[in-house]
Amino acid sequence: MKRRKNVLIGLLGTTLDAGDESTRWERWRPSVSLCQHEDLLIDRFELLHQSKYNPLAK
Repeated sequence: MKRRKNVLIGLLGTTLDAGDESTRWERWRPSVSLCQHEDLLIDRFELLHQSKYNPLAK
């Protein structure tokens, strides 16, 4: 039987995900944390966000 694809749907957190590059990686961010599990294969990641946060989402 084929493995079902895992799709992760995350929300862009304008508080936790914002900030400068260095301090941003020191905080726990749920969507990023899920992608760091070696035994959880994510086939597709859909990030939901408001259009005004496009630069942050990229």
